[in-house]
Amino acid sequence: KLGKSNESVYPANLELNYRDHLQKTAKWFIDSHNVSVLYLNYRDVIADPGMASGKIREFLDVDLNIDKMISVVDPDLYHQKH
Repeated sequence: KLGKSNESVYPANLELNYRDHLQKTAKWFIDSHNVSVLYLNYRDVIADPGMASGKIREFLDVDLNIDKMISVVDPDLYHQKH
């Protein structure tokens, strides 16, 4: 809860609070010229973990084990309706 009232953590308010947080974070990224961000869509990562892993490797500019990264993506954990 981190000092928040019970009302602010009710499920009805969680989505609103989360969206507000994302908007503030996105603005901070835009205003911070020394921060780089890689945006990946969760559905795209599940559908093509190799593509996502390659983007992460390129973004970080480090040698990553793509095969291991791909192996930990479990599409069965993706429960959203398509």
